[in-house]
This record gives sequence, structure tokens and C-alpha cells, in this order.
Amino acid sequence: MTRCGPFKPDPSRHSVIWRLVITMAAVDRFSLLYREISRSCSFYIEALAIVGAWYTVRKCVSLALDTYSALRLHVIPKFTGEIDLVKKYGKWAVVTGSTDGIGKAYAEELAKHGVNIILVSRNKEKLEAVSRSISETYNVETDFIVADFSKGRELYPAIKEALKDREIGILVNNVGIFYAYTDYFTNVPEDTLWDLIHVNIASATMMTHIVLPGMVKRKKGAIVNLSSAVCCHPTPMLTVYGASKSYLDYFSRSLHYEYASKGIFVQSLMPFVTTTKMVAFSSTVSKRSILFPTAEEYASHAVSTLGLSIRTTGYWKHAIQKKFGSDTYMEKWQLVAKGADERQSEAGAAAGMAEDGEYIVAFNGYFTAKARSKFISSALKSSDIENWRIVPRNNPASDYPSDFEVIQINEKQKDGVLTLEDHPNIKRVTPQRKVFRSLQYSEADPMLHCNETRWTQKWQSSRPLRRASLSLGSGFWHATGRHSSRRLLRAIPRQVAQTLQADVLWQMGYTGAGVRVAVFDTGLSEKHPHFKNVKERTNWTNERTLDDGLGHGTFVAGVIASMRECQGFAPNAELHIFRVFTNNQVSYTSWFLDAFNYAILKKIDVLNLSIGGPDFMDHPFVDKVWELTANNVIMVSAIGNDGPLYGTLNNPADQMDVIGVGGIDFEDNIARFSSRGMTTWELPGGYGRVKPDIVTYGSGVRGSGMKGGCRSLSGTSVASPVVAGAVTLLVSTVQKREMVNPASMKQALIASARRLPGVNMFEQGHGKLDLLRAYQILNSYKPQASLSPSYIDLTECPYMWPYCSQPIYYGGMPTIVNVTILNGMGVTGRIVDKPDWQPYLPQNGDNIEVAFSYSPVLWPWSGYLAISISVAKKAASWEGIAQGHVMITVSSPAENESKNGAEQTSTVKLPIKVKIIPTPPRSKRVLWDQYHNLRYPPGYFPRDNLRMKNDPLDWNGDHIHTNFRDMYQHLRSMGYFVEVLGSPFTCFDASQYGTLLMVDSEEEYFPEEITKLRRDVDNGLSLIVFSDWYNTSVMRKVKFYDENTRQWWMPDTGGANIPALNDLLSVWNMAFSDGLYEGDFTMASHEMNYASGCSIARFPEDGIVIAQTFKDQGLEVLKQETAVIENVPILGLYQVPSEGGGRIVLYGDSNCLDDSHRQKDCFWLLDSLLQYTSYGVMPPSLSHSENRQRPPSGAGFSLPERMEGIMPGRYNQDVGQTIPVFAFLGAMVVLAFFVVQINKAKSRPKRRKPRVKRPQLMQQVHLPKTPSV
Repeated sequence: MTRCGPFKPDPSRHSVIWRLVITMAAVDRFSLLYREISRSCSFYIEALAIVGAWYTVRKCVSLALDTYSALRLHVIPKFTGEIDLVKKYGKWAVVTGSTDGIGKAYAEELAKHGVNIILVSRNKEKLEAVSRSISETYNVETDFIVADFSKGRELYPAIKEALKDREIGILVNNVGIFYAYTDYFTNVPEDTLWDLIHVNIASATMMTHIVLPGMVKRKKGAIVNLSSAVCCHPTPMLTVYGASKSYLDYFSRSLHYEYASKGIFVQSLMPFVTTTKMVAFSSTVSKRSILFPTAEEYASHAVSTLGLSIRTTGYWKHAIQKKFGSDTYMEKWQLVAKGADERQSEAGAAAGMAEDGEYIVAFNGYFTAKARSKFISSALKSSDIENWRIVPRNNPASDYPSDFEVIQINEKQKDGVLTLEDHPNIKRVTPQRKVFRSLQYSEADPMLHCNETRWTQKWQSSRPLRRASLSLGSGFWHATGRHSSRRLLRAIPRQVAQTLQADVLWQMGYTGAGVRVAVFDTGLSEKHPHFKNVKERTNWTNERTLDDGLGHGTFVAGVIASMRECQGFAPNAELHIFRVFTNNQVSYTSWFLDAFNYAILKKIDVLNLSIGGPDFMDHPFVDKVWELTANNVIMVSAIGNDGPLYGTLNNPADQMDVIGVGGIDFEDNIARFSSRGMTTWELPGGYGRVKPDIVTYGSGVRGSGMKGGCRSLSGTSVASPVVAGAVTLLVSTVQKREMVNPASMKQALIASARRLPGVNMFEQGHGKLDLLRAYQILNSYKPQASLSPSYIDLTECPYMWPYCSQPIYYGGMPTIVNVTILNGMGVTGRIVDKPDWQPYLPQNGDNIEVAFSYSPVLWPWSGYLAISISVAKKAASWEGIAQGHVMITVSSPAENESKNGAEQTSTVKLPIKVKIIPTPPRSKRVLWDQYHNLRYPPGYFPRDNLRMKNDPLDWNGDHIHTNFRDMYQHLRSMGYFVEVLGSPFTCFDASQYGTLLMVDSEEEYFPEEITKLRRDVDNGLSLIVFSDWYNTSVMRKVKFYDENTRQWWMPDTGGANIPALNDLLSVWNMAFSDGLYEGDFTMASHEMNYASGCSIARFPEDGIVIAQTFKDQGLEVLKQETAVIENVPILGLYQVPSEGGGRIVLYGDSNCLDDSHRQKDCFWLLDSLLQYTSYGVMPPSLSHSENRQRPPSGAGFSLPERMEGIMPGRYNQDVGQTIPVFAFLGAMVVLAFFVVQINKAKSRPKRRKPRVKRPQLMQQVHLPKTPSV
């Protein structure tokens, strides 16, 4: 029925709203409309106006009081004349921490007022100089007390005695220490925590306790405690420092309330940034500016506030900052100070943007400082960069020509940096990098036969974007479950040097004499009792000390060259100590580069480097290591502490020219912490090299304590100096020193190494260090070339794992073996002609085909030879062993330059032995997609499991022989043959394979790949995809500011590249969502774990989909809210409808296959899925599962967009709605306030209507014709 009459609303309901609607229909002028709205909503507008008015008045009164207070403190005293501080408080002032910064400036300012000064600090020489300067300049009496407040309560009786007869009128508690760089509380060393407590808290408390009784007795005095503006806010990453300053602030205020009636004035000074040495690390805040006064400026103003304010910033500009900017500015400058670790720290990330970028400019040669500056200036003339400077480097190498410079460029102009590389003398420009290490200590085990304490460290990964110390505590072994503490204690009956029979060489008169060995570490104290031949100690850090504040450098030096107690290998070696790490475990690439240059200049023979990190693309660092070895420096480096996972080798130990050292225990077991091969430089197209080169004792090794005695330490940073010490001793045994070089030494070590039974080559390299055999080989050595490995036997297990784990067959992907060529004849060389494959015909050698790829130039001392082995077509159905060998001839320039063009040559034979089987059926062959798996470096690829916050990088290669090793082993045990695809989809014959396995893919797909894969699936190839999370909102959340590169790291993708996968799968109407889920569940009676996986958003209707109930992890990451989502589709199985077509399986999480952080494996599921894809057998446990649901059509699911678009993801779609609502409400409050004020100013009522007075005010408003809200 059609309703013809007019619609009449009920006026009794929502009368105001209906009145407005009717009125809007009746008026044709905005002023009339606004009058009606005002009349209807007058009550609400007036309420908002009252709120706005109250807020404004409150702020105005507050501003007026603050202005008066600022004038009273900072302006009026300048015009009223100086206060007689001596008369008001007393003759003497005690100032702690008074040789630098604010303390010194405050003392000088007090001296200007005629107050005698007593300086208290720890450096006697500085105290004498400052005391003399103040006395002569201001004509006052001065005295000083030498006191190191970090020593604790033992020093206060002496201070009390020194002050007892003095009339102390003013006490300035200024002494304090700061974090060297921001860090999580649990990462701060115990010694640092005690220093902060003793120096920042206890000193002020005890000094006040000493002088206050005298002040009370005289009924006058002033105590000034230097707090900080950070006392007003939480200071994450500076927790203890901020807390100590809060203590001083509350201590001062409470003390004033207690003693003000007794004539004592107590003041809390809360300065913001002043340009003192405490902030010298930052180029931003260490220079005077409008916001950052000098200490002298600050002290001048601060002293004038004495007696006027009990709590003040002390400086008028700081007062403005506190009033208007403290909520943002303070936290930012503090966090910029050093960066909050390179992990996913939101606090640190919020600050890093303000830091100017530093870049290393590498030159093509060594030039003077003047020439380098000229080159840079010339190169930057053509760019838009205006604000830049060369960062000064004050170290022993500064006086010599250098091949690099560090420049600082404003972050906004960093895009112009690349113009530097256009200069002919500039080789490369890379970001300056920061190096981290972390060491922790614990008390000694009394059963251990060592003095003092035992050094221990928690087992921490060295993976996250840094070079880290590769040391662990011996206590680690007590928790592994593999070895008991009793066995460990019995396993260390004597020193490591004697265990390796160094004493045999000592008895022959060899003790390392004449060998220059460099220890790059944390320094060494000058008069340590264990060392007698420390030739030179140099400091390359920004700390003014040569001593070791941590003990790690002392330990390493002791393992190499200690002469007593825990004796080292080469006690008479010439030690060169390079302090490249601060006491707070920080270093920079530029420090290393300068120190490396100095090591070359000093003709160092052996260099130990117990650090490592995953970044083999730190080009300046890698290049300099090459240059070091090219200059005949034998570098020994730790392989890493990221075991037992494979693919965890650290740089520089993974370089061909460096001796990479892994760790074992005293029972010859590979240490669990020791990193494993292969190298991942070569992926995805090639295959990694064998590393480590050698293993030795690295668990429970004894070494020198920081001040004497012995300590026990575990880690590959311990194994590294063991080999470095052995190398130093070996060098001293060689009569013809010119025969010793990085290649010949490595050749001797690997040729003499004792192979450990039951251990593969990617765990042990060539075996355990054998010092005496190495001595014998080295002393009969003749310059030659050699290979590592020296043979290829694909039948020898377990040593040749993974090559021996799968026979080869016709049609399979070639097996690639990456062989390292060591050239002991010279730093440079070449392969003559090309390698020659010579099959053994009686041993069926003609059944295999061998191809090569090799280094065009062998430099320095080494190169690569990639052997590609495949089966000839005639052996497609043959089974047996095939053998042959490869011959290569290496040549190098003759040592005697008088021989014009003469060369040395060496011919090496590489035996090859393989097992061939008939080509397996298609159903048994699985192809692993390696080509689309990426890893750090160079991009930031976050972990697939977001719970792993301390290990943010996906850097293990995603290879079946690295972090998917267990999965590979399982598939082999089930009879499958797994091959690796290192090229695009267009490059393989799909008819040979039953299943293409795509796990955690991060790369994009070419259109040609998508087209070919669809055709391949239609023709019978099956596809299994294990995906991971991808959500742009979460990706932005997990970005972080990396102090290594001084830039923001935004993920290149999520756990997997879902947008690319969705493009690939769209032809079958399939897609993954941008959801992010986690939780435990049961599938087919198997316990499972879903770790940061996604869901299936779209799937064909005739497919099978399994759903589960999970926690919404994305919501938790972004909003810290918890929600449980039911029926999340996670597994889909689909038969392609074309005749003879393959099958497709999707699963939303790969963590159950990944060794990195797997909680519960899903190998059973992979077996079931392969049964389905290879044979078409649908597992009943899945097809009849109670969790089976209707396939999703895509409705209700958000498909992730690529990061370039910065499209809002599933979890932040409401953000765009929430923010405008709050903005609108805020704007309405302000608008209401101004509307009322304008009405009051412009209008007066013409007749008196008390009951409608407020509506009249609103009715008389005349808004502009184009209103805006």
C-alpha cells in the first residue's frame, strides 16, 4: 500500500532533533538556520564554553605565575647586585666532581663571589691544575681532596677527617656518571649499576651527612644537589640514571622541609642539556647552541638562584624547555644519546631521527688529511649538501695518511651522499656502523681451581644487526643437558696451552719471541703481573683510558701470552694491545678501520679478533680485512655463538682469507654454542663454503683475570685466542719468516687438524687443532696451492654431510660444491688456463659431467672454485660409484722481482667420488624454492615469529641445509629426494617433479613465472605453500632505528611476501589475508603451535579448508588488546580441475618447519600433504576433520597491500575514524569558547530578559557565510 499523505513525526520523541530538521527545511538563510540551532543547543554550547573558559583562565594564571617566578629568579638578581655568599652561608664551599663541566664552572662562579673552594674529585693531576687556576684567577683559598666515589663507603671517613675543621657554608653535590649508551636494564653490567648507585646517590647522601651537622650548628648553610630534568619523567633505557636523579630531587626537597627552619637552604638543580664531556658522544648536543649552554653559562645563572628557589632548572632557557617541551624533548635527546640497542625498541626508535648521519668515505689510496678534505669538498660542490663536516679522529693513526674519512651530513641531505662516489679518488661511501658486545659476570664456583671470580655470560644470540663479543660463561654448560658439571670440572685438569702440548715447543726454546701479535679488544692494564712484553697499548675509543674495565681483553691476551699462573701459548711474544671497545661494550667501524691501518703500519704478524656479526656486507670492514691479510697479517677470528643452528657463521670469520675458529669442549664434543656453516654469501644461486676452518677448546678455558689470578670463560671468543696463541707460537718456530703468510699458516693448520669422529665438516671444518703436527708441517713447508676441502666424496658420511645425504641422478639439479683455493705462493695469483676434469673411466667417471666457476684473480691469498656435478644422460638408469679428479694449476708472481715476468706455479688435484642412482619417480622428487627466499643482509627481513624480539632478523638463508635442516633430514628419511631451485620458475622442467615446496617466500614473482607456474600445475605439478604473516601496520610497528647505519629500518616484507604470493595464487582464486594469529591447537591428534601466521582469505568452493581458534596477535602488537578469533581458516587443499592437473595446498605458518625458533614441528603434516600432492591420497584425518569449514570467498577478510602504498591493514582501519572524532570534539570545544567570547565582546542585550539571557547571546552570533568546523 502506497502512503499518499504527508509524513508526520511524533513531536514527543527526540523533539530537539525533529525541530532542527523541520527548521532546516523552512529557512533559506544561514543566519536564520544558525539562530535556530543556537536556540536549540544553547545549553550544550554554554557547557563547552564554561569548560573552555576555565581552562584558559587556569593556563593564563599559571603562565603569569611562571613568568613572575622566572623574572624573580633570572632577571631581578642581575639588577639588585650580588649577594654576599660568604656572609650569608659561610667561608668555604665543597664541590664534588669539580675538575670538569658544571662542577668546575660552579666552583669558579662561587670563587668569583669570594668563597674559598674545596674541590673533590678522583684525578689528582686535574685537581691540582684546577685548584691552582681558581686560586690565582679569583684570589681565594683553595684545597682539594682526592676521592673516587665509585669505591663506596670506604672513602668517607677520610673526607670527614679532611673537612672537620672547616667552616663549610656551601656544599655542591655535582659528581655523577651517565650511561655510555642507552640499554635495557638487564643488559647493564653489574659494575655499572653499582657505580651509578655509589656515585650518583651515595655520594650526595654521605657528603650531606658529613657537612650538615656543622651547618645546623652555625644555623646557616646551603646544599645544592645536581639532579637533572630527567627526574621529572620515566627514562626508559636510562632507568637507573633517571632513578638516581629522581632520588636527588626528592632528597633535596625533603631535606629542605626538615632543615629550613634551622637556617639551611637546600636546592635541587634540574638542568637540561649543557655542553659538557658527559654528552661528548653526541655531535648534536655537544656543541653550544641556543638550547645547549656551556657549563660556564649555566653555572653563572645557577649560582644567582641560590637562596631563591629550592627547585629550579637553574637557567632561564631550561625553564622554558621545562615548561613547554619537557614531555617530548627530554626523552628524545636522552634516547638519541646512543641508541636503544638495535632491537625493536620503540623508545629508541622514537629518538633516532634527530641524529645526523655519519658516513665512511673510502678512497682509492692513502692520502693526507688535507688531501682527503680537498677531495670531499670538491666532490660535494656539485651536490645540494651544505651542512657537512669531517668527524675528527684523535688516535695514533691520525698522524699518518689514511684511506678513509668519516663525514657527518644532515639527515635531510643524505640523498646527495652518492655524488661523492663520482669523484675519481673516492671508492665507496657507506654508513658509519656501530658495534655492540655484551659481557656479564658472576661469582666463581668454589670448586673451580681458579683465583678470584669466574667469568660468565648468559647465552645470547649475536645475530641482531651487530658485531658482538663471542664469549659465553662456562656456566652455560650446566644448563644444556648434554654435559654434567662434574664431567666439565674433571675435563679441565690443566692449562689449555699444556693440553695442546705447547710445553713441548717451549722446551725446544720456542716461546713466541720476535712475533708481533695484536689483540683487538677491551684493553689491558699497564702493570698486569701476567705479562712481560707488552710493546704498545693504544686506545681507539672515545674513552680516555688504556685499561681494561671489563676483563675480556685481559683474558684474551692471557690465553695468547700470559707468562704465569694460567699460562698462555707465547709468553715472549710482543703484545700490541688495541683498545677498540669501550667499557660499555661499544665500538664503531671507523675505530676498527683506523686501528687496522695502524696494525698494518706496525707490521703486525698475528691479529686476534673475538667479535662477529651477520653483516658480511659491511663493505669498509670487509675490505679492510682483505687489506690486512694482503699485508701479511694472519687474522684469527671467532666463528660465532649462534649454534646449534646451521647457517649462523659470523663475519669476518666467514671470509676465505681469515682463519675462522669454532669451539669444542675438553671431551672433544662440538660446543653447542659454536656456529655452523655453511656461508650464506652465495645464496640463492650458489652454495656456501666450508666453515669453520678449524675447531679447538672453547668451553671452560682458563685465562688471566683483570687484576691477576685466573678466570674461566666459554665461547668461540675463547677458542679464537687459543688458535691465535698457537699461531703466534708456530710463527716463532719458523726460521724463514718470509715463508709464513695467512695462506701457508691456514694450510698448515687444516692439513694437521685431527678430524673428530661423527661430526660433519660444517661443524668442525677440518678438525681439531693439533699444534705439534702443525709445527712439523710448517717447518717442512714449501710454497704451494691447496684446496679446502681437499677432496669431494659424496659417499662419505657423516663428514661430507649434506653432500653425502642424497645420491645424485640424471635430470636432478646440479650438486654444487664451493671449494676454497689457498695460495701460499703469494698474495695474488691466478688459475692457469682453466680447471681440467679427468674422469676415471674404469671407475665410471664418464657417467658424470663437471662444470666450473672460479675466481679470475686469487686475492688476497685465496679464491673460490665452484664445482657443479651432474649426471650424464647415459646414466639415467644406472646405479653405482663414479670417480675422477679435477686438476687446477695456480700461478703467482715470483718472489724475486729480478726475474722478469717469472712465475711460481703449483698444480693441485681434487678427487671426486659420487654415488649415482636411477632417476627417482616424479612423485618422490620435491623441489625446494630457494630463489624466492631472501635474508639479511642487505635488507631487513623480520623474523617469522614475532615473539622472538631479541632475534629480529631472518638471516640464516632459509635453505634446506641451514635453518630447515631438520625438515630436510625428515624428508630424506621418508624416501623423498629434495632438490634446490636457485633460479626463477622459468628455469626448471616441471615434468620432473611431483611437488614444488615454497616456504616463507619473500621475493616478488615475474609475470613470466606466474604464467609458467599455472601451466605447470595444469600439467601435473603440485604446489605446497607454507606462508607467514604480512601486515603493513605491524611492519611499521616493528621498524627500528639502527645505530649501525644511523637510519630507520623498515621491513622489506613481513614474515613472507603475501602480496606477491597472492598475485601468484590469484589464478586459482586463492589468497592469504593480512591477519596475524598465534596459539596452540590440536590437528589430527597432533599437538601444534601457530606462531605469527596468517589465515586464508579466499579459496575455491570445491576445496577443503581446516579452521582453528587463535589469539589475534596483530591486535595485541598494535593495540595491546587481547581477542580470541574462532574459525580462522589456516589449511586449504585443492585439486586443480584440469585433466592431469596437480594439487595445491596452502598453510599459513612456516615456523613449525623452521629450526630457528620452532616450538612444535609439523613434519607429520608435511608428510600428509606430500601424500596428497604426490599421490592424490587425501588424508582422512583432514578430509573428515571436525574443524573443516566452508572455504572463504574473501568477504570479511582484508588482503594485504604492498608496503610501498602504506595502505592501512586489518588492525588499523579504525584509526582513521577515531582520530577525526577526537579532533572534531577538540575543535568544537575551542570553537565554543571563542564563540562565547566574541558574543560577549560584540553584543549587549537591548532589553532585559533574565530568563532567556544566555540564549540571546548565542542568537546574536553572526558567522561568516562559509563556515568551517
